[in-house]
Amino acid sequence: MHLNDRIGLRLAAGASLAALVACGGGSTSSSTPATTSSPAISQQPQDQTKVAGQTATFTVAALGNGTLSYQWQKDGANIPGATAAAYTTPALTASDAGAYACRVTNALNGSQVTVLSSAASLVVNTPPVISAQPASNPAITQGGTVSFSVVAKGNGTLSYQWQKNGLAIPASANASAVKATLVLSNLQPSDAGTYTCAVTATLNGTTTTTSSAPAVLGVGQLPTITTQPQAQQTVVQGAPASFTVVAAPTSGGTLSFQWRKNGVDIPATANASAATPTLTLASAQGTDAGTYSCAVTNTASGTAGVLASTDAVLAVNVPPTVAPISGQTGGQGGSVTFTAVATGNGALSYQWQKNGVDIPGATQAVLTLSNLQVSAADAYDCVVT
Repeated sequence: MHLNDRIGLRLAAGASLAALVACGGGSTSSSTPATTSSPAISQQPQDQTKVAGQTATFTVAALGNGTLSYQWQKDGANIPGATAAAYTTPALTASDAGAYACRVTNALNGSQVTVLSSAASLVVNTPPVISAQPASNPAITQGGTVSFSVVAKGNGTLSYQWQKNGLAIPASANASAVKATLVLSNLQPSDAGTYTCAVTATLNGTTTTTSSAPAVLGVGQLPTITTQPQAQQTVVQGAPASFTVVAAPTSGGTLSFQWRKNGVDIPATANASAATPTLTLASAQGTDAGTYSCAVTNTASGTAGVLASTDAVLAVNVPPTVAPISGQTGGQGGSVTFTAVATGNGALSYQWQKNGVDIPGATQAVLTLSNLQVSAADAYDCVVT
C-alpha cells in the first residue's frame, strides 16, 4: 500500500513531505535541529624523536557534523597559537621534550563537543656534554707512549671517533681510536699533530655529535749517543773521577745534558759540570759512590726528545777506620798481644811496625810478641790498607 493511499490524500505536485506529515498528525510543527556529535579522530598524532635544533610536526585528522576547531597541548597545558590540525614546534631544545595531544571540538547550532587525542611522546636528542677534555702533551719523547681521554654524558648510546688533524683515525690502525681513551704507543715524529674526539649520541635512530677541544701532541726526536760513559770506575777517596758521554743531534737540533746520580738530577748549582757532556768530581768522597747516567736532550723545532745513557758505576775506596790500640806491659821472657780493630769498604790488609819500621811477617790483625826482652820495648803501630 502506498502512503497516499493510506491517509486518503493525494500529494499535489510540489507538496513537501514535511507538510504531508503535519497533516497526518493533525497539528503544526517545525523541523527538529540536528544533534551535535562527538568528533571522530581518524588519525592520532605519532611519537617522534628529533635532534635538538630540528622541528617536529604533529598532525591529527578528525570528522564531525559541525565546525571543527583544534587546540594543541604539551603535558596538558595549552600551547598558545597552536590551533590548526597540524602543529610544528620551534627549533627544539631539551625543554621541548614531553607529551603532545590535541583537543578537537565539534560545534553545531550553538553546542559543542570536545574530545582529546591520544598523547604523542616527543624525545629530543641533545648533543653530548663533554665534562673532561683531552690534555695537550707538547713534549713526548720519541718511542714513548701517550694517551688522550674524554669524559662525556648523553641521552642516548655514546660512540667515539678520534681524529688527527681533522681526519678520522681508522680503528683498523688503532683500536682505541673508537674508545673514550686514545692510546698512542712507540711514538714517532709523524705522530705529532692536533687530536680531537667526536662524541656521538644515538637515540631512536637519530644522531647528534659534539667535538672535544683540541689536544696538541709534540714528539721530540731522539739524539744519537755515540759514546757511552765508562761502565765502572773505582777511585781512592780524594782522587778525581769523571764520566763522559758523546752524542749527536737529530734534525738540526740543539743538545743539552743532565747528569743523574741514582736516578736523581744533579743540580748545576752543586756541580756545574752536571749540565755538560763530562761530569767531573774533583775530589771523590765516599758519599759520591753510586750509579751515574746522563739524560741527553735533542731540541728541534721547539720539541724535545730525551735519551738516557747507559749506567756508570762509581766506587770510592775510603781509608779504613782503625780503633786505638791499647799499650801493653810485659815481663822479661813473657808475651804481649796487640790487636788492630779496623773497618773498611774493601779487603783489608795489615802491616805491623816497630818504631815506624815494618816487622817482617807481621801482616795479621793480631801481633803477638813472645819471650820478651828489654830490647822489645818500643812504639808499635799497625798500618791497615
